[in-house]
Amino acid sequence: MIKKLFKNILIGVSVLCFAACIGVLSFAITQNIINNTSTEAIETTNNTPPSNDANSGATANDGKADTSGNQAGSYYLAKLEDDGAINIYYCSAGAREYLSSIKVYAPGLPAADKAALTEGVVLNTKEELLSFKEDYGS
Repeated sequence: MIKKLFKNILIGVSVLCFAACIGVLSFAITQNIINNTSTEAIETTNNTPPSNDANSGATANDGKADTSGNQAGSYYLAKLEDDGAINIYYCSAGAREYLSSIKVYAPGLPAADKAALTEGVVLNTKEELLSFKEDYGS
């Protein structure tokens, strides 16, 4: 009787340990995929935006985006589109290239954030862009 109880406990602990290992591996793989996807989106240069907005291909300085203080004259621009997505663009030498999109619930945004995003928010560094994506991404 004791042997059977010990055997059942050992099997239960083994299954629990196996499930924990699978969980940890799944978490690590998911984090790696998320980090790689974020980096690839930033480095992509020739994507087209998903929206049909006529302003998507406009020049980098069409809004009130301020590029002062930017060393190389290039920056990232986050702009709220009519479809409720925040499109991220890489702007350099008067051109704007689409990088990625963040789906947001626009009516839930604070009025000040919504106004700033409609105008376009300038992000001068990759770190600022990653921080912005963390703030607005899910």
